[in-house]
Amino acid sequence: MKIAILYDVIYPLSIGGGEKINWEVGRRLAQRGHDVWLVSSKMWEGPARMTQDGMIYAGICRWLKRTNNLGNRSPLQLLLFAVAVFRFLRKERFDAVLCNAFPYLSALTACAAGWFRPVPMSITWYEARGFRVWWKYAGFPGLLAAVLERMTVHTSGHHNTISGFTAERMRLKLGIPPEQISVLPAGVNVDEIRPDGPVIKNKEILYVGRLVKHKRVDRLVEAFAQIAADFPEHTLRIIGPGAERPALEDQVRNAGLAGRVQFEGTIPGDRLHELFRRAQVFVLPSDQEGFGMVLIEAMAAGTPVLAQRAASSAAASIITHGQSGLLFESVSELAAQLRDVLSQPELAASLITGGQAEARRYDWDQVIVPAFEKYLSEIVSDRENNNRRRYATL
Repeated sequence: MKIAILYDVIYPLSIGGGEKINWEVGRRLAQRGHDVWLVSSKMWEGPARMTQDGMIYAGICRWLKRTNNLGNRSPLQLLLFAVAVFRFLRKERFDAVLCNAFPYLSALTACAAGWFRPVPMSITWYEARGFRVWWKYAGFPGLLAAVLERMTVHTSGHHNTISGFTAERMRLKLGIPPEQISVLPAGVNVDEIRPDGPVIKNKEILYVGRLVKHKRVDRLVEAFAQIAADFPEHTLRIIGPGAERPALEDQVRNAGLAGRVQFEGTIPGDRLHELFRRAQVFVLPSDQEGFGMVLIEAMAAGTPVLAQRAASSAAASIITHGQSGLLFESVSELAAQLRDVLSQPELAASLITGGQAEARRYDWDQVIVPAFEKYLSEIVSDRENNNRRRYATL
C-alpha cells in the first residue's frame, strides 16, 4: 500500500508523542514493504522531499521559525499546513491516509481534498478535549478550537486512537459512535530499550517531554525542592523544548536549585534510551495525556515511573498503582512518592519488574504494527466494498 501520514511537525525535529508514533509506525510499515510518506511542514534544511528511514519525507509548506516553537505553533503555521495538505492530496494518489486530528484545520482540508480524489482516510486522535477542557485551556480561542474539533469528527467514518481512555472520551465528549473507533496503542521497541544486564543507576530524577503548560513540569520542580535537602546528591534532568522553559528556569533559581536541575532540548534517540535506563525514577506530571508513550519507554528501560492522576490523562489506564508504577494527585504526594522510591530499593525493584511486564504488551514489532497493518487493510477494503454497493444501485 501507498500510505500517507499527515502531521504538521515531524520527529526527530520535534519530540512529541504524536510525531514519534508516526515515525515509529511509518518506518516499520515501510520495513514490511509499504510505500510510506511522512507529510509535514518542512522543518529541515535541503530538498522538500527526501528518502530517510525507508520512508519519503515530504515537506509541503515552510516552517516559520520566528513565530513557532516546539511547544506552541502559530495560527499562521497551522493555516499554511492546512492549505498545503489540500493541494498535496489533490496531486498525489494514496491507497490510505492517516491524518492526525490536531491541528484540526488540516484534517478538514484533507477531507475536502477527498471530494476531488477519494481515498480511505482515518483520523488519529491523541486527545479528545471538548468545549469545557478547551475553554479552561485557552479561553475564547479555545472555543474556536472546540468547534473545529467537533467538525473534525465528521471528516471520516474511521477514527483511531491510542488508548481505551481516549476512545471513551471521544465517545462521550465528541459523540463519535463506538463502531467508528479503533484502539491502536503506541508502542515501544522493548529489545532496543531494555538493559542488556545490570545497570548502575545515576542519582537522577528524569522528565522527558514538551515544556508546555499542561505538562505541569512546575509540579515536579516544586516536589524536588521539597525533598532536595534530604537527597543532597540527587539531580533533576528535564529534557524537551517548549515555551515554558524560561518560567521553569526562573522557578529553579528562586528555589535555590540552579546547580541541581539540568535542562536539555531535543536529544538523539539512542542517548535518550540510555538516560531512561540510568535514571533512578521517571516522572510525568502532566494533566493531559492521550496515552503517555514516555511512560512505556521508561518502563521498558527498567526505571520506576510516577505520573499524575488526572481526569484528562490516560496515565491511570497504563499504570497499575503500586505494581507497574505510582500515581499521585498533588505535589506533596509526588514528593512523598519520590522519597519512597529513592530510599527504598525493594519498592523500586518491584515497580521495575511490574513496569517491564507492562511494557511488553506494547512491543512495536510483535503487537502494535501488525495491528496497524490489519487496520489499514480493513479501511481500504471497507471503501472498496462501499464503492461496489454504490455502483450496484446505480
